[in-house]
Amino acid sequence: MLLSPIDGVTLADHLVVVTDADGERGAASKAKLEAVARNFGVAERLSVFLSSDTLEVDLHTAGNADLMKTAHHELHPRSGHKWDDLDTSTQETLASGVRDIFDSTKKGDFAQELAALIEKSLLPPEEGEDALPEFKPPQYLIDAIGAACR
Repeated sequence: MLLSPIDGVTLADHLVVVTDADGERGAASKAKLEAVARNFGVAERLSVFLSSDTLEVDLHTAGNADLMKTAHHELHPRSGHKWDDLDTSTQETLASGVRDIFDSTKKGDFAQELAALIEKSLLPPEEGEDALPEFKPPQYLIDAIGAACR
């Protein structure tokens, strides 16, 4: 709808879509969106970015395990063992373990906790506190934000 032209005008100048790969569904969704944009003659106005797996898995893989564990612990104080027991021997077992951890987590609540920690990590630590680790966004999010800024 945002890219469907009416008298040559679209509601959006550029549409950026970010979605989970979600197995084959993500790639199929991306192909469908790109086909619709091509059919409308506005393919250059659409950018679709897929995660490697899910946002949570990709955040972990990008190097944010400590921040994620801290944010998750705020919501589920007795969940530390789940993070400590993650099998990192292969990407597949790690991904499965991270997805399992988030099965019972409200993602919006987690996002708010993580955002607060990211913000706090940008400030000098308070007296007696350790500095929080730096947040490292996955590359596809960096690329999506770059596309939105063009």
